[in-house]
Amino acid sequence: MDGRPLQPMLDISDSAMSVSGQLYRVTSTTTDGDNLSRVGYNIYVVKTSPTTLVAAGNCTAANPCSIWSDTYLVDSIRASCTITLNSGSGTVYVSRIPSGGLGVTYTSGLSVTTDGCPLSAGTGYWEGSAPLWVWGASSGTWAASGSENRWGSSGAFGNINRKIQPTWAYCGMQPLIDASSGATGDVLSDTAADSYKYCVARKPGECRAAAQPGDIYVNCPNVARRSDGAYGCMWYMMNQDIPVDICIGNMSAYLNAITQVGFKKNDFTGALGRSLTKGLSRYKMIDPYWHGKALSDASWVMFRSMYTNGAWTEILLGKLPPYPPTDSVVRRTFQPIPVKLTAPPGLAVHNAVIQFGYTENGGPGQFYCTSRQEKCLATAATVPAVPFLFPSEGAGGVETGVTGVPCASGCSVAIPAISQRMLYYQVKYRDASNRTVATGQIETVAVP
Repeated sequence: MDGRPLQPMLDISDSAMSVSGQLYRVTSTTTDGDNLSRVGYNIYVVKTSPTTLVAAGNCTAANPCSIWSDTYLVDSIRASCTITLNSGSGTVYVSRIPSGGLGVTYTSGLSVTTDGCPLSAGTGYWEGSAPLWVWGASSGTWAASGSENRWGSSGAFGNINRKIQPTWAYCGMQPLIDASSGATGDVLSDTAADSYKYCVARKPGECRAAAQPGDIYVNCPNVARRSDGAYGCMWYMMNQDIPVDICIGNMSAYLNAITQVGFKKNDFTGALGRSLTKGLSRYKMIDPYWHGKALSDASWVMFRSMYTNGAWTEILLGKLPPYPPTDSVVRRTFQPIPVKLTAPPGLAVHNAVIQFGYTENGGPGQFYCTSRQEKCLATAATVPAVPFLFPSEGAGGVETGVTGVPCASGCSVAIPAISQRMLYYQVKYRDASNRTVATGQIETVAVP
């Protein structure tokens, strides 16, 4: 028996930025809008023109950017720094300097000026500094991109995989409702009407008109600043009174649970493990030594419930259910549900897609397979690396831009299903222009 306490995904070194009212923005780095890294990272160097770099453009007195070393606060960056290239070739190094704030060093052969931070000649980072970024220049022009070398714990956590794992998002002790969709404009407001909601932008303009891909907007009432002056996750407070903070990450099978894991054989798929109970505790209560102890006959498990009802700690007993038999189903990944199709005659069917989802996320006919409020499309004969598509991923941002499975003479479409769920799906037959010419009934399948 073991306990799996919460491990942070939005690191304490990373932070959210106040937008207006109750609304906060968490930045991330992404190429597809679904796999997010450097969540809340904030201290970027951005090329704004052939001769201009802006370091820490997100960092202000109202929204400081933290630099931590583990749980030790090194600095809070509260001002940006503009680096202007006058001429030459060479390299600049951006770092947090010992006296505080940002500093820039530059190699011989470069002529540069800065606005907002100290400048010094050198062949590397400022002595005794915390490295952040390095950027090269050639013949009076900055390179297309630089290299991030951030020091300390900052940026060590934060990968979110929206199509693979559900998103775990909290405002203080309140779980957040996902308002993400393909809609654009100021969809998520900064008022009480959207309290305790969050929205992840896959494309520019989703969630908020100013959003960029990977931006996460959170409507979190009464959020408190951390000791570094920034907004963000306060998991490091452990079992102290937990203030209203903003935490975002991947949900996992064993998160904050007493788990049971079999050791009968090597298990690389998780087939021998299961989550038994949350122990009447809640997320964001951390005890690295939390675990359960089974009685000698394995009939019950004894464990400590951390701060039951937020007030006290109890020793509890849990009745162990029978250990389930093993089978051949690999539940750590999507279960391919093949659907064999025969094209309806006389409709000039060219291809087919299947829309699918689960009622945990919406109505059976909405076909939401994730918490994002957009239907999911299966578009291949086998489950591909990108397991499904949203209609907004099609060319031109529309469903007719999504390529289906050729089906004029019949076909098979594989639905990437989640194990042990009730799956709802509907077949859509389409013509050569990807316009729907016929739809099947809504079908239901119990996924193994």
